[in-house]
Amino acid sequence: MNLDLLPSIQAILIYQSMRLFSDDSSQKIQAEQNAKSLARWVDILRAQTADASSILSKSGHGWKDWVRAESVQRTMVFADLLDSIYTFLEFGWYQPSSKIAKLSFAGQEAIWNARSMTEWHEARKQKAWLRMEMSRFRDSIKGASLNQIEELGIIILVSYEGVEVLREWAGDDKSLLEKWGLRSGADMFSWPN
Repeated sequence: MNLDLLPSIQAILIYQSMRLFSDDSSQKIQAEQNAKSLARWVDILRAQTADASSILSKSGHGWKDWVRAESVQRTMVFADLLDSIYTFLEFGWYQPSSKIAKLSFAGQEAIWNARSMTEWHEARKQKAWLRMEMSRFRDSIKGASLNQIEELGIIILVSYEGVEVLREWAGDDKSLLEKWGLRSGADMFSWPN
C-alpha cells in the first residue's frame, strides 16, 4: 500500500476546512479553486490504496497495517464529507457520492485510544466490533452507546442528523455533553465557557 500522498492530503484537508469556512472571501475563493486538485489527489490515493479494504476485512492483519488502512479510509471519508457539507451549506443541495458509499471505518473509541498492539488487541476482544459503513451509517450505529463512538463517527452523526440527535442521545449525562461541547438544560447549543 503506497501511503506517500496520505500526509499531504490530510494536511491539505485541514487547510481546506479552515479556508472553506473562513470569513475571508479570498480564502474561500482560493479553497474553491483548489478543490479539484485536492479531489484528484484523493482519487490517486484511492487508486494506490485499493487494497486497504481487503486489509480491513481480514481478521489476521497486524496493528500497524490496520492503522494505515484505517487512516486511508478515514481520509477519504473526511474528504467526501468536507465537500458534501460545504456544498450543502453554500448551495443548499447535496448529491451523495457513490465513492463514499463504498467506504467504512472502525468507529469504536477504545480501539482508537489503543497506544500499542497489545492495547489494540485487548480493545478488540472487550467490545463488539463497531464498523461504520457509510452506505448504512444509521444502521451501523444502532445498538452502540454514545460513549463507544469515536470523534469521526460523532461528526458524521451530527452532519447527517443534527446536533439535536446528539443531545437527545446523551440525555442528561453531563460528561458526554461536555465531551462533545454541549450543555445540559434548555439551551443545548450553548458552548461551555
